Amino acid sequence: MKLSKLKYFDILFKASKEDLEKIVFEGDYPDIKVAQYGIVFGGIGMIPYRVDAALKLYREGLIKKIFLSGGVGYLNLNRLTPESYKMYDYLKQKGIKDEDIIIENKSRNTIENIEQFLKTLKKDNIKVKSLTLITSDFHLKRCIETLRKYLGDDTNIYGKRCYDSLTDKDVWKNTFKGRRIILREALLLCYYAKHSYLKDLDISSLSYLEKEKGLKK
Repeated sequence: MKLSKLKYFDILFKASKEDLEKIVFEGDYPDIKVAQYGIVFGGIGMIPYRVDAALKLYREGLIKKIFLSGGVGYLNLNRLTPESYKMYDYLKQKGIKDEDIIIENKSRNTIENIEQFLKTLKKDNIKVKSLTLITSDFHLKRCIETLRKYLGDDTNIYGKRCYDSLTDKDVWKNTFKGRRIILREALLLCYYAKHSYLKDLDISSLSYLEKEKGLKK
């Protein structure tokens, strides 16, 4: 079934944990290769997990420049300091040169993260052939598929999964907070598909749908 055809009610009240895991984590994404830019998405776990991952890729020569994306998000308790500024301060403490850091401080969500990144490239007349998206394990699918919608197939897009021991594929079921975040992500993926913010995806067989098919026979 296509992601856009799933119903919010079913995701909330019928989907099993295994179903949610398929919606959020399932996907075949390329291994990391050398890329011009690494985009660090602001939000949950940006410091230290996401920024440390970017730092490691940069020092290993797998990304050439670090793009920090994040303004004051809707869920931020701190309404004064953009997320990208916090990440910038962290990288400066680690000795990263200014010329290798690019900042945007206006985005409030994943779509705006990507739109602001593309606006920055256009403004500076930069053509990008390769990108690595650096974000939490649960968030990577939405980021990659949204960017693919904007860029098509001409850009090589890689992903770096960052693990925080709360929302990772192997542990999210263990806590109420982890389960809440993954449920929200499943709903957001469905919302993005319904509104064509990302390429509509095929979702492999979900248990509640199989059960409903059985009842109809």
